[in-house]
Amino acid sequence: MKTICIFFASLLVPAALICQFSGPSNPTDDAWLEAIHQVQTTTDLPPPKVALNLEQWLNLAMENNLSIHAGGMDVDIASEKRNEVNRAFIPTVNLASEAQYYTKMPKQMLPASTFGGPENTYNAAEMGVPLNITSYAKAQQLLFNKQVGIQKELATLNIKTAGLQQNLTTEDVIWQVSATYYQAQVLRQQQALLEQNVANLDRLLEKTNLLAQHTLARQSDVDKLLVQKNLLENEIANTADSYDAQIRLLRYLTNAPAAESMTVALVTEDVVGFPSWTANMGIHRTETELLFQQQLGMELERESIHAQRLPVASAFTQTGLTNYGKFGDGAFTEAHSFSSIGLQVSCSLFDGGIRRSKMQQKTIELHQIRLQQQQLGENILREVGNAQSSLRTQYDAIFSQQKNMALAEKLFNQSDLQFREGLVDIQEVIDRQNALTEAQTSYVSALIQFRLAELDLKKASGNLLNNN
Repeated sequence: MKTICIFFASLLVPAALICQFSGPSNPTDDAWLEAIHQVQTTTDLPPPKVALNLEQWLNLAMENNLSIHAGGMDVDIASEKRNEVNRAFIPTVNLASEAQYYTKMPKQMLPASTFGGPENTYNAAEMGVPLNITSYAKAQQLLFNKQVGIQKELATLNIKTAGLQQNLTTEDVIWQVSATYYQAQVLRQQQALLEQNVANLDRLLEKTNLLAQHTLARQSDVDKLLVQKNLLENEIANTADSYDAQIRLLRYLTNAPAAESMTVALVTEDVVGFPSWTANMGIHRTETELLFQQQLGMELERESIHAQRLPVASAFTQTGLTNYGKFGDGAFTEAHSFSSIGLQVSCSLFDGGIRRSKMQQKTIELHQIRLQQQQLGENILREVGNAQSSLRTQYDAIFSQQKNMALAEKLFNQSDLQFREGLVDIQEVIDRQNALTEAQTSYVSALIQFRLAELDLKKASGNLLNNN
């Protein structure tokens, strides 16, 4: 019987638990149920959450974000387009074949004098044979085309533009991930503070219950504490929902694997001084470089329109075989080869004013880009100025909120002591508790708002991609 029990135990519990029950007596029913419950509980545990800091979230986004990958594909497409333009000066070879059979031969008008007839008269005569089959190979080499040269420059310019567009997408992803991370961090900090306040409230509730049992406190005081605890627990639940929404957004931005359970680091770094990188901050906005590239592209397009007046020259050679023949009476086929070399030159002399209209369009668009550059420059200065002012304001707010938090904590401890001495009622303690919670939340929020202001300044000055 003992051997049978051990066999079934090996199917239900780990070896360590089997050893526990392999003593001189059989395990009791309660022990078996406890062991099975322990195994089930172990297998149902969710995977542990991995707390990632901001740098780790950003690295994950750089590796997995779909928008960044799509931007990289745009660069690859632009590179292939440049290769396409470069191949314009590579010789091309074409093969062609054509078969034609006349069911009724065409006639041509010939001078009658050719066959001894009178002058100024013509006779219709059939020329050639019904069956014609021609096959040939033709090689062609472009010698000169100014537009192709300009298209090569445009293709190279488009690669740079695609790279700048990818940088712009990367900057946007960095800003979104960082802002979402900070929002999630402040929510997690708030949740931790609220949970700590609930723990403090539980201790106060226990003391108040004890005092109420000895008629040293009113039951209404206990009820007020219970109401306050319920409010805090509801606030914790709402904060947790908001936090989960931010984590889902982070997972979307980083395209994180669904199987991994991740969260943000709880610790918020204290601000020890004003950021030193702002002293020598340069402005490197990607939008400015993009507009400059557009300006260069517009000027090249103007050159391309002007180049349409220039001749296009190409050389060619061809060789082939023509078969002549007929069916029916006197059927025959006869083949003759041919070959040739040549030079082809074409030039547009008059196009009805189309080039002039195109040139005017590009001139207007070029002027429009210059206005956009001026407007962007003024807007960047405004954004940088606002971001610098906001960063200074948030920096000062941190120390103000830090003093408020220390004062609120001092007042709460005083009211707690005075309540135990019977000098104040429970409502005073609750009010001080609420004030402390608000001060703690405001301090954490000030820290996060400072980081967000620093992030906005980096974005406004174009330094998001720099490791400052």
